[in-house]
Amino acid sequence: MRKSFIGIIAGLLIAAGAQATTYVDNNPADIIFDQLHPSYTGHFTLAGYDSSLETITSALAEFTFGDLVGSESFSVTMDGDGFVHGNIPDWSIITINLASSNSLSVLDSTGILEYTVTLTSNGRFDAFGMINAKLTAESAARSVPDAGATSLLLGLGVIAMIGARRRFASVA
Repeated sequence: MRKSFIGIIAGLLIAAGAQATTYVDNNPADIIFDQLHPSYTGHFTLAGYDSSLETITSALAEFTFGDLVGSESFSVTMDGDGFVHGNIPDWSIITINLASSNSLSVLDSTGILEYTVTLTSNGRFDAFGMINAKLTAESAARSVPDAGATSLLLGLGVIAMIGARRRFASVA
């Protein structure tokens, strides 16, 4: 009985530590950029994210743009080292700015990330728009601050329960 109880506790601790969650915020857009409306600011929100229980480990923002000819996507990958921009060779007329160079840290602390898309020159495009903006973020459970003390307290609790069981068993 004692071995199975300890096995169950260990299994629960391992399962709780291995918990990972994927968050997706998909923002369908119908934003038209022109000389009168050259910029758009939006934000991604990770619904259900709790910064006290989990931490964002990586995130990918995807922006889809289109004109009368077709559409292309632009990706921004965020990890612990900052962010790396993707590439849209045909769409050099736009810039995308995330809230800061520490976008992953901002997202991790608040669960919200602001972005701004700006048309830098109208050039040959008469009708140009943003079709979609999507954020996919991976999180992991925050680790226990002091795993040694937690293990010690858990062990003492198990020993106390075993002692209490023996004491009550001898009384009955």
